[in-house]
Amino acid sequence: MTAIVHYQSTAVPLDHGETVLDALLRSGFDIPHGCKAGACHACMLQSESELPATAQAGLKENQKSLGYFLACQCKPAEAITIAGAAEATKRSSAEVISIQSLSKSVVRLQLKADFKYIAGQYINLWKDPLTCRSYSLASIPTEDNILELHIKIFEHGVFGQWIENDLRPGDKVDISGPMGECFYSGDKSSPLLMLAMGTGLAPIYGILQDALVKGHVGKINIVAAARDANDLYYLDLLSNMAKFNPQLNTHFVAQCSDGRENVTEADVYSYVKAEFSSTKGYRVYLCGGENFVKKMKRQAFLAGANMPDIYADVFLAFGE
Repeated sequence: MTAIVHYQSTAVPLDHGETVLDALLRSGFDIPHGCKAGACHACMLQSESELPATAQAGLKENQKSLGYFLACQCKPAEAITIAGAAEATKRSSAEVISIQSLSKSVVRLQLKADFKYIAGQYINLWKDPLTCRSYSLASIPTEDNILELHIKIFEHGVFGQWIENDLRPGDKVDISGPMGECFYSGDKSSPLLMLAMGTGLAPIYGILQDALVKGHVGKINIVAAARDANDLYYLDLLSNMAKFNPQLNTHFVAQCSDGRENVTEADVYSYVKAEFSSTKGYRVYLCGGENFVKKMKRQAFLAGANMPDIYADVFLAFGE
């Protein structure tokens, strides 16, 4: 039986022994590719169909669970459907449920939408047909379909001001996605180190909830950091979670603690280096600004963590 690849509304039959990449190229599709040996990953595509194991060799577990595969290594025995690049850009409607302050500069936006995602991924929130921002999900999929976003409000930031001042419960907004590969997976007994700067706590909180719901029994350490202690939030919530989950330890760090209880005044990089001098065997989750993630990734790797076990969600600035 001839295997068929469905791609961009076109059915492409595969010749005997032909890879998905070669079949698509032969049919005129412009698929990025390089070595054709599975090393460069330039030809990575995504599918919800059953895939041969060889098509996902060398990928992270999170990539595998999302259906990513290497087209140059994929020789399917049966028909598969490949998601087009536009899948993540399709927009869905969401209803504003609530907008609440979490700190002096962060608000929580709750939306309701029938939306499929994995805790720790991020979505695009659209202000108008041409303007969007990416926000990580702090929620986990539940029957009530509530999505939780943590929004940093800048004084002159047009997008944040729109959320804080113009949106009202009951309003409808467009969202698109989900995207991202920073989510919980793997051995339930492995130690986890979760590091968040500012609103990087949003995806970390989602990943934490997901890990606990799925029965993670290994040690979990969360480090929530900020420049100013007044920018920290969810201290009581996370501390209470630790009381009921003995495998969970919480650390709150700020350069300026203002004498706030349970907050350590320290440089977060020095603090983590002292508290976790060895990260060998850890799965590490890093969420926050680009510089924070870059420095922490290097620090975690040099301390012993395997690079494939370091997951990151990088927040990019929009000049706001």
